[in-house]
Amino acid sequence: MALQIEQLKKLHPQARVLDVGCSNGVFVWLAGKTGWKAEGIDISAFAVQWGIKQFGVNLRLSRLDQVEETETYDLLSFWNTLEHMRDPFAALRHAHRRLRPGGHLLISTPDQGSLVNLVVNFIHRLTFGASHPLTRRLYHPDHIYFFNRQTLTRLLERAGLEVVSIEGYDEAPEDTETGGLLRTAVAVVQVLARCCGREHQMLLLARRR
Repeated sequence: MALQIEQLKKLHPQARVLDVGCSNGVFVWLAGKTGWKAEGIDISAFAVQWGIKQFGVNLRLSRLDQVEETETYDLLSFWNTLEHMRDPFAALRHAHRRLRPGGHLLISTPDQGSLVNLVVNFIHRLTFGASHPLTRRLYHPDHIYFFNRQTLTRLLERAGLEVVSIEGYDEAPEDTETGGLLRTAVAVVQVLARCCGREHQMLLLARRR
């Protein structure tokens, strides 16, 4: 997150930032440390209260569609948030309306076209579904939608947003809730994914036209 903030500072040296689905406010805290005016919204009262207590940041209990349309921002961020939303297109339209002209939207979400997805789906078909415990690690039950680079780009364009850049990244193997041989396999797949540009997570930057 800190690296992305430093890159975005070149586009918006002074910015008003809203983190949608902010959880405990880590991104809001990091953004505020750089001099941005940052705030966050989330639907979890526990996360919001914990973040305010822990970091002393500006968080509130709210959905994006409940934010006043007169409130506009230079940057909105969706860190692993869009895939949880029941209507991601509506969320992107709300984001468009709350971005100032030339403002940016940053989205981090799993890439359905990643190498690890392709490998796990192949194993699932090969074993006639017997590898369900493996697929369950990849397809979280609270993820409602799954995107790849093409589908997310088209969705953003429909919402009136122009894609500026897409890059991939992976979590560290020790953060993937795996162990033993499975963690080793994850590490190997991640190395191969970097070589072919098919990491598990995608970080997409879009701009309001």
